[in-house]
Amino acid sequence: MRPATVVAEPAKLIRFVEKIEAVGTGNARESVVISANVTERVRSLHFKDGQSVKKGQILAELDLSEENADLAQARARLKEAELQLDRVQQLVGRGYATRASLDQRTAERDAARATVESIQARINDRVIRAPFSGIAGLRNVSPGLIISAGTALVEISDISSIKLDFTIPESFLSQVKVGQEVEARVSAFNNELFEGRISAIDPQIDPVTRSASVRALIDNPELRLKPGMLMTVGIIRQQREALAVPELAVIAEGTQKFVYVVNEDGNSVSRTRIITGERQPGFVEVTGGLQPGALVVIEGTVKLRDGAPVKLLKSADAAPQVAEAETTRS
Repeated sequence: MRPATVVAEPAKLIRFVEKIEAVGTGNARESVVISANVTERVRSLHFKDGQSVKKGQILAELDLSEENADLAQARARLKEAELQLDRVQQLVGRGYATRASLDQRTAERDAARATVESIQARINDRVIRAPFSGIAGLRNVSPGLIISAGTALVEISDISSIKLDFTIPESFLSQVKVGQEVEARVSAFNNELFEGRISAIDPQIDPVTRSASVRALIDNPELRLKPGMLMTVGIIRQQREALAVPELAVIAEGTQKFVYVVNEDGNSVSRTRIITGERQPGFVEVTGGLQPGALVVIEGTVKLRDGAPVKLLKSADAAPQVAEAETTRS
């Protein structure tokens, strides 16, 4: 009989990663819309669109001419009140002034100090600072514009890490926990893999959808991920290594599965029954009937029978290997 030309590969160890799949949306770690507390004219802006800002950095200043004048006047009154209080204290010490006079001057000093603090608070309302470090969005106002209280100036977002929010069916709730590893893929980066961990699980179940909300944190040191991105999430349930063969090698006859194993002489094959387990993209788990490193035919099986002579077109190293594949649940 003329030898059949075949291609064979070794049965090898595959890393099986069992996952729960979901779809989620990325959100900034912290995000706030900066707005004015008062109605006033914008005097100056101290940031550019998309600029990195530090906590406490001045973002905008509103007109302060009236407040600065009031503050100067209030400070002068405070200074005078403090001088009057010092004089009365000296007179009381010598017995030339009453205690009631001292109390009156003390009250005047305290009232003047409170006035200064009140005006300073008004000035602080007109000097707008970043509440945390982050990235400034697109500004919505220009210098010279009169804005009212509550007018949005700009949004500041901290995207040093991304909050990934998604939902899972309640049937999977017992299989997830805080600290569990997750993997996220983003189509904007050709499904590049980003790793994170579950940070919180909502204790409430949605009674309509019977799903639970889950939040994961993903480090974003290069600031590539953006809030609002759609991500495919995989919650890693279990990882294990198991023997597997390429899907093309498996021949199904009813409920039974077979492969053709190249014999030690390399010139013939044996039809071998195997017991299969999980299926992975391109691979089938073998739970029985085969040893690691056994050469199995992956191309040319239709021309074979038990004991048939073969000619190997090419073959991989027969040593056991470890590769990766995934099992998903959704």
